[in-house]
Amino acid sequence: MNAIARSRVSWRTVATVVAAVACAGAGAWVLLGGERSFLLSYVDLGFHELGHLLLSWAPGLVPALAGSVAQILVPIGLALYFGSRRESYASSLMLAWAATSAANVSVYVADAPMQALTLLGNGRHDWAWVFSSWGHLDWAAPFASGVRWFAVALALLGLLVALLSLLTPHAQERAEQKRRAAADAREAAARARAPRREPGNVPRSRGTQAPPPAPAGHF
Repeated sequence: MNAIARSRVSWRTVATVVAAVACAGAGAWVLLGGERSFLLSYVDLGFHELGHLLLSWAPGLVPALAGSVAQILVPIGLALYFGSRRESYASSLMLAWAATSAANVSVYVADAPMQALTLLGNGRHDWAWVFSSWGHLDWAAPFASGVRWFAVALALLGLLVALLSLLTPHAQERAEQKRRAAADAREAAARARAPRREPGNVPRSRGTQAPPPAPAGHF
């Protein structure tokens, strides 16, 4: 049992180290001006379009904003889910993904004045429409910068979660194991102190008493 627990802790430690490296790499990639992460950009695009589809009925600018918001909120939501299950490594990985997704959104936002990006189906540029509706296309650059710094914050948060997990490796799990071991030891000691009854000394219950002998008959 101890060997299984040790192997589980070792596996979690390796996974947490990988998650920490992924978060550090995502943060560096965002700071260096990364635009689209390999393969994940296609996943981001899928959730982006899903956000448009789910809120296409909404009024105003909500449908335009839904795509970019969805592709960032999905990995953040998954990070919260895994965090609630105390799966620190998975939560960190989701935050690294959220950071790269937010960086991708920042590129889209910054492109609003030029509209140079090739869009899916040559559709409408979401952020150009948003800033044009506000009458401030000049807001695109500072807004994009804010989104990119938000991406850096997500990567740093994921790194912090992973490092805290490594510095306090499953303290609650180990405490629970100690409590269970102590309870098992107390139970074993109580059984050892309990007096043993011989089989002949065990009283019969009323339901199992032998019937009285029958009276002698006459022949």
